[in-house]
Amino acid sequence: MVSFTDKLLLCLGSSVIFFILNTEGMYVTTQTVTGLTIYDLKTKCYTILGLLIHILLFGGITYLGMIGSSIDEGFKTKHLIYSTILFYLISTKWLQNILSIIFGDNLSSLQGCPNVYGVATATIIFMLILIILLTLT
Repeated sequence: MVSFTDKLLLCLGSSVIFFILNTEGMYVTTQTVTGLTIYDLKTKCYTILGLLIHILLFGGITYLGMIGSSIDEGFKTKHLIYSTILFYLISTKWLQNILSIIFGDNLSSLQGCPNVYGVATATIIFMLILIILLTLT
């Protein structure tokens, strides 16, 4: 059985990874390293390829972060699947548009590309939903 503290620590770790990977600086860094067009500097928006690469990076980093943990493999797998799907859903432009409607236009551009406040808000939502998913199941 996985304790609530272990679940909370996994969620916090995933939330930090979520925040870092969704910042403009990380998209620009990934674009520089890969040489692929994953971020448009004019619109300050990621491309679909950029989102896909960051989803894969999120899953990989999350998996590597759980290696050596005493938590059982079944829970690790569930956490990896839930958090990666949630990363995709919450990182999309349409959710940023919804957050801007709810919390104000200062979270993202008109194209739905989040600024640092939008990423921080999305990170909090990511963490809360992940905690709920992992404690209820």
